[in-house]
Amino acid sequence: MKRLRVVILALAASGCSMSKQGFVNFSHDKAGFAADIPADWTVIENSAGFNPGVQFLSPPTRGRRAVRRYMTVDFYPADDKQYGSVEEYVTAHTRSMPGYGHDELKSTMVSGFPAKELVWMKPLPQSPEFAPKGSLVTRALLFPYGGGFFVLCDAHREGDPADAGRVFERLVKSFKLTSREPPLRGGEH
Repeated sequence: MKRLRVVILALAASGCSMSKQGFVNFSHDKAGFAADIPADWTVIENSAGFNPGVQFLSPPTRGRRAVRRYMTVDFYPADDKQYGSVEEYVTAHTRSMPGYGHDELKSTMVSGFPAKELVWMKPLPQSPEFAPKGSLVTRALLFPYGGGFFVLCDAHREGDPADAGRVFERLVKSFKLTSREPPLRGGEH
Protein backbone atom coordinates (compact mmCIF):
# COMPACT_ATOMS: atom_id res chain seq x y z
CA MET A 1 0.00 0.00 0.00
CA LYS A 2 2.88 2.36 0.79
CA ARG A 3 4.39 1.79 -2.68
CA LEU A 4 1.04 2.56 -4.36
CA ARG A 5 0.92 5.93 -2.56
CA VAL A 6 4.47 6.69 -3.70
CA VAL A 7 3.61 5.82 -7.34
CA ILE A 8 0.46 7.96 -7.27
CA LEU A 9 2.35 10.88 -5.73
CA ALA A 10 5.15 10.52 -8.29
CA LEU A 11 2.66 10.48 -11.16
CA ALA A 12 0.88 13.54 -9.81
CA ALA A 13 4.18 15.41 -9.48
CA SER A 14 5.20 14.51 -13.04
CA GLY A 15 2.14 16.05 -14.71
CA CYS A 16 -0.02 12.91 -14.76
CA SER A 17 -3.65 12.71 -13.74
CA MET A 18 -5.72 9.57 -13.31
CA SER A 19 -8.28 8.81 -16.02
CA LYS A 20 -9.83 5.37 -16.59
CA GLN A 21 -8.52 2.55 -14.43
CA GLY A 22 -5.00 1.57 -15.43
CA PHE A 23 -4.17 4.74 -17.39
CA VAL A 24 -3.07 8.27 -16.57
CA ASN A 25 -3.12 11.40 -18.68
CA PHE A 26 0.50 12.50 -18.98
CA SER A 27 1.24 16.11 -19.89
CA HIS A 28 4.68 17.27 -21.04
CA ASP A 29 4.88 21.07 -21.01
CA LYS A 30 8.33 21.29 -22.64
CA ALA A 31 7.32 19.16 -25.63
CA GLY A 32 3.80 20.63 -25.68
CA PHE A 33 1.64 17.50 -25.65
CA ALA A 34 -0.62 15.36 -23.47
CA ALA A 35 -1.56 11.69 -23.93
CA ASP A 36 -2.87 8.68 -22.01
CA ILE A 37 -0.25 6.15 -20.86
CA PRO A 38 -0.41 3.02 -18.69
CA ALA A 39 -0.27 4.02 -15.01
CA ASP A 40 2.41 1.45 -14.14
CA TRP A 41 4.92 2.50 -16.85
CA THR A 42 8.10 4.41 -15.99
CA VAL A 43 8.44 7.94 -17.40
CA ILE A 44 11.92 9.10 -18.51
CA GLU A 45 12.24 12.64 -19.85
CA ASN A 46 14.93 13.59 -22.35
CA SER A 47 17.87 15.42 -20.77
CA ALA A 48 18.11 19.20 -20.99
CA GLY A 49 19.80 20.31 -24.20
CA PHE A 50 18.29 17.48 -26.25
CA ASN A 51 15.11 17.56 -28.28
CA PRO A 52 12.03 17.80 -26.04
CA GLY A 53 10.53 14.38 -25.47
CA VAL A 54 9.86 11.48 -23.19
CA GLN A 55 10.17 7.69 -23.05
CA PHE A 56 7.55 5.46 -21.43
CA LEU A 57 8.99 2.11 -20.30
CA SER A 58 6.81 -0.91 -19.54
CA PRO A 59 7.22 -2.81 -16.26
CA PRO A 60 9.91 -5.53 -16.33
CA THR A 61 8.76 -8.83 -17.79
CA ARG A 62 9.62 -11.98 -15.86
CA GLY A 63 11.79 -14.49 -17.62
CA ARG A 64 13.19 -11.99 -20.12
CA ARG A 65 16.30 -10.12 -19.21
CA ALA A 66 16.36 -6.41 -20.06
CA VAL A 67 14.00 -6.45 -23.07
CA ARG A 68 11.13 -4.14 -22.21
CA ARG A 69 8.55 -2.61 -24.46
CA TYR A 70 8.71 1.16 -24.67
CA MET A 71 6.95 4.08 -26.30
CA THR A 72 8.40 7.51 -27.00
CA VAL A 73 7.09 10.93 -27.95
CA ASP A 74 9.73 13.30 -29.29
CA PHE A 75 9.68 16.69 -30.97
CA TYR A 76 12.57 17.54 -33.29
CA PRO A 77 12.83 21.31 -33.87
CA ALA A 78 13.81 22.59 -37.33
CA ASP A 79 17.38 23.27 -36.10
CA ASP A 80 17.82 19.80 -34.56
CA LYS A 81 21.29 18.37 -35.14
CA GLN A 82 20.20 14.72 -35.12
CA TYR A 83 17.22 14.84 -37.49
CA GLY A 84 16.41 18.08 -39.32
CA SER A 85 13.31 16.73 -41.08
CA VAL A 86 10.91 13.81 -41.35
CA GLU A 87 12.83 12.74 -44.48
CA GLU A 88 16.17 12.65 -42.58
CA TYR A 89 14.56 10.56 -39.81
CA VAL A 90 13.11 8.09 -42.34
CA THR A 91 16.44 7.85 -44.21
CA ALA A 92 18.33 7.18 -40.97
CA HIS A 93 15.99 4.30 -40.08
CA THR A 94 15.77 2.69 -43.53
CA ARG A 95 19.48 2.32 -44.34
CA SER A 96 20.47 -1.06 -45.68
CA MET A 97 22.52 -2.84 -43.03
CA PRO A 98 22.89 -6.53 -42.07
CA GLY A 99 20.11 -7.64 -39.73
CA TYR A 100 18.06 -4.46 -40.25
CA GLY A 101 14.82 -4.16 -42.22
CA HIS A 102 11.81 -1.92 -42.72
CA ASP A 103 8.34 -1.85 -44.24
CA GLU A 104 7.13 0.58 -46.88
CA LEU A 105 6.25 4.05 -45.62
CA LYS A 106 2.47 4.49 -45.19
CA SER A 107 0.21 7.53 -44.81
CA THR A 108 -1.91 7.95 -41.67
CA MET A 109 -3.27 10.67 -39.32
CA VAL A 110 -2.27 11.73 -35.80
CA SER A 111 -4.41 14.24 -33.90
CA GLY A 112 -5.79 15.63 -37.16
CA PHE A 113 -2.34 15.98 -38.79
CA PRO A 114 -1.30 14.05 -41.91
CA ALA A 115 1.45 11.67 -40.80
CA LYS A 116 3.79 8.97 -42.06
CA GLU A 117 4.02 5.51 -40.52
CA LEU A 118 7.37 3.72 -40.56
CA VAL A 119 8.07 0.25 -39.14
CA TRP A 120 11.65 -0.98 -38.86
CA MET A 121 13.56 -3.82 -37.22
CA LYS A 122 17.06 -3.88 -35.81
CA PRO A 123 18.98 -6.62 -33.99
CA LEU A 124 18.82 -6.56 -30.21
CA PRO A 125 22.13 -5.46 -28.66
CA GLN A 126 24.54 -8.26 -27.76
CA SER A 127 27.02 -8.33 -24.89
CA PRO A 128 28.30 -10.94 -22.40
CA GLU A 129 25.72 -9.83 -19.79
CA PHE A 130 22.86 -9.26 -22.22
CA ALA A 131 22.44 -11.73 -25.07
CA PRO A 132 18.79 -11.97 -26.16
CA LYS A 133 18.14 -13.30 -29.63
CA GLY A 134 16.00 -11.59 -32.23
CA SER A 135 15.14 -8.05 -33.19
CA LEU A 136 13.49 -4.96 -31.82
CA VAL A 137 10.49 -3.88 -33.91
CA THR A 138 9.68 -0.16 -33.85
CA ARG A 139 6.59 1.52 -35.27
CA ALA A 140 6.94 5.29 -35.67
CA LEU A 141 4.30 7.87 -36.57
CA LEU A 142 5.85 11.13 -37.82
CA PHE A 143 4.14 14.44 -38.56
CA PRO A 144 5.44 17.94 -39.28
CA TYR A 145 4.57 20.70 -36.84
CA GLY A 146 5.77 24.31 -36.54
CA GLY A 147 8.86 23.88 -38.71
CA GLY A 148 9.92 20.70 -36.88
CA PHE A 149 8.20 17.36 -36.41
CA PHE A 150 6.81 14.97 -33.79
CA VAL A 151 7.64 11.24 -33.65
CA LEU A 152 5.46 8.82 -31.66
CA CYS A 153 7.09 5.37 -31.37
CA ASP A 154 6.18 1.95 -30.04
CA ALA A 155 9.00 -0.62 -29.75
CA HIS A 156 8.75 -4.28 -28.76
CA ARG A 157 10.73 -7.48 -29.06
CA GLU A 158 10.16 -9.40 -32.30
CA GLY A 159 7.67 -12.20 -31.66
CA ASP A 160 5.83 -10.27 -28.94
CA PRO A 161 2.36 -9.08 -29.97
CA ALA A 162 2.37 -5.73 -31.74
CA ASP A 163 0.67 -3.12 -29.52
CA ALA A 164 -0.18 -5.59 -26.75
CA GLY A 165 -3.05 -4.17 -24.72
CA ARG A 166 -3.58 -1.51 -27.42
CA VAL A 167 -1.65 0.99 -25.30
CA PHE A 168 0.04 2.66 -28.30
CA GLU A 169 -3.32 2.97 -30.03
CA ARG A 170 -4.64 4.70 -26.91
CA LEU A 171 -1.59 7.00 -26.70
CA VAL A 172 -2.07 8.00 -30.36
CA LYS A 173 -5.85 8.50 -30.07
CA SER A 174 -5.48 10.59 -26.91
CA PHE A 175 -2.46 12.61 -28.17
CA LYS A 176 -3.18 16.34 -28.03
CA LEU A 177 -0.99 19.38 -28.55
CA THR A 178 -1.10 21.59 -25.46
CA SER A 179 0.71 24.62 -26.87
CA ARG A 180 0.17 26.72 -29.98
CA GLU A 181 3.90 27.36 -30.13
CA PRO A 182 6.18 24.53 -31.27
CA PRO A 183 8.80 23.50 -28.71
CA LEU A 184 12.40 24.56 -29.24
CA ARG A 185 15.62 22.66 -28.54
CA GLY A 186 15.79 22.08 -24.79
CA GLY A 187 12.01 22.49 -24.46
CA GLU A 188 11.53 26.28 -24.45
CA HIS A 189 8.49 27.68 -26.29
